[in-house]
Amino acid sequence: MPVGLAEIERAGLGLEEVPGEGRCLVAGRAFAAGDVLLVERPLVRDNARQAAQEVARAPQRFDLLRGEQNLAAASLSPEALAAQPFLAEVETNSFTFGGKCAVFNALAMLNHACATSLEEKACFSILGTGEQPVDDRLEVKLVATRDLATGDPILFRRRSFASPTTSSSRNLARARSA
Repeated sequence: MPVGLAEIERAGLGLEEVPGEGRCLVAGRAFAAGDVLLVERPLVRDNARQAAQEVARAPQRFDLLRGEQNLAAASLSPEALAAQPFLAEVETNSFTFGGKCAVFNALAMLNHACATSLEEKACFSILGTGEQPVDDRLEVKLVATRDLATGDPILFRRRSFASPTTSSSRNLARARSA
């Protein structure tokens, strides 16, 4: 189930406006590397269009995405927004887990760290015992990768999270067996 502002604050985090970046999660207190910052279950669908349709059915569950006030949605015409509500928000704030579109409310507020930078301060942990299906029951933990001081923005490197059937996983498996 998506997490809201109250859960963010209970976890010791905050939400701040960053000029030119929009809202992002920040540390509301000090955290040590390895601390679990927040846990959230995403909405998982086969693609962004399906996820956007589900968000449009229950927008109160995704109130942090802002709907029409979202920076991505602000660039679209009213006709485009009406035709596909929340599609821009889902496309710019979702993650790919095992080839599926995963939409969070709170974790969508993570600010971007460039892939080649050393700015990343948190990562996802979806490890558990056994094989975890990628569906609405998936529990995702946000874990600090370095010590955080009060006020530090939580920077995260956006990437896809592969399933064993993705081409990158198959290529890695082939390389290991060669």
